[in-house]
Amino acid sequence: MNGSTLNPMMFQTLLLSNFKMYVIILMNLGNNDDANNSGIPTSQTPTNKDKRTPNSREKGEKEIGGQFGHKKHMLPAFPDDEINEHIHHEQTICECCQSQMQRTGEERTKDEYEIEVVVKRRRHHFHETKCPNCETTDVAKIPNNLKEESQYGAGIDALILSLLNIGFVSMSRTKELITGFTAGEVSLSVGYIAKVQLRVAKQLGSLSVNWG
Repeated sequence: MNGSTLNPMMFQTLLLSNFKMYVIILMNLGNNDDANNSGIPTSQTPTNKDKRTPNSREKGEKEIGGQFGHKKHMLPAFPDDEINEHIHHEQTICECCQSQMQRTGEERTKDEYEIEVVVKRRRHHFHETKCPNCETTDVAKIPNNLKEESQYGAGIDALILSLLNIGFVSMSRTKELITGFTAGEVSLSVGYIAKVQLRVAKQLGSLSVNWG
C-alpha cells in the first residue's frame, strides 16, 4: 500500500509547533464546564446558561445496534497497485489420500489493514573524508540529538509526546504502553519520559493565556 511517510523528526517538529495550542486548550478546559458537558449537577448551572433538560425519551421497539434493511458499511478491497504484502493460504496435502495437492488457478482473496511496530537499532557512521587534490580532510559533524554513545530517536520522543499530550496518558502508563508496543525491546524509564516532556516545555517558553 502506497502512502505518504512522515519522518519522525518532522513529526516531532510538527507536534511541537501544535503543542502550545494543546496546552492552552487544556488550561481552558474547565472554563466552560456545565451540566451539558460534564458531571456537574444541573443545580450548579451558571445563571447565564440554560439548564440541561434530562433525556425524556422512552425506549422504542427497535433492538440496539444495526437495523434490518440498513446498508452495511464495509471497507473496499485494495487496488492492486497499493498492496505491499501477499500471504498465500492453501491445502498442500489431500485429506482423502494424503497426496500432494496442486493449485488449480482458482482463488479467493481477502484484504486487511495491519500495523507492525518495528524496532530499529540504527548506527550512524560519521566518516572522515579527504580531498584528493589539496589533501584537506573533513569529518562529518555529529548533530546534537546524537551526542551520546546511544540514545532514543526522534520517533520514540514523538510517540511519548503524543501519548502524554494528545492522548492524556500518564507517564507510568506511557512507559507500559511503549514497552508493550515493542514487545519489551524498548523499556523507557519514567524519568526519561519526564525529561522529554520538560525539554519540550522549555522549548515552548512561557505561555500567555487570555482567560476572557
